[in-house]
Amino acid sequence: MCVATINQKIAREIERLKEEKARFEKKLKAKKEFNKSAWNEYGSELCAASLERAESDIQTSINRVSNHINLLTEYLEGKIDLEKTKILSKKIKDINDEIQKLETKKSALRKELDKLGLVEILLLAI
Repeated sequence: MCVATINQKIAREIERLKEEKARFEKKLKAKKEFNKSAWNEYGSELCAASLERAESDIQTSINRVSNHINLLTEYLEGKIDLEKTKILSKKIKDINDEIQKLETKKSALRKELDKLGLVEILLLAI
């Protein structure tokens, strides 16, 4: 598939996501208005945590969609290079290898320290 076609698909997906975000924002606005009205009418009879959680869930969806929009936009703008995947994966592997070597050294030092501690205890008992 050519780059232009891929970019067009990405642009369409961004537009779809923007529409989805707008729907969530409208839903959040309506939920806040409803919750405010319900609170004004029923007050402490309502569970405030439940009202806030419902709003928070919608806001989480808005944030997720916004993040997807931003990521795809950055990709279209050339700010994200998927070719870096292999390089980053190798760097992570190298770091994990270094951590393993350090863990092995740490374990050997811990054993030696435990051995010395035991000798100290034995000497104190004499």
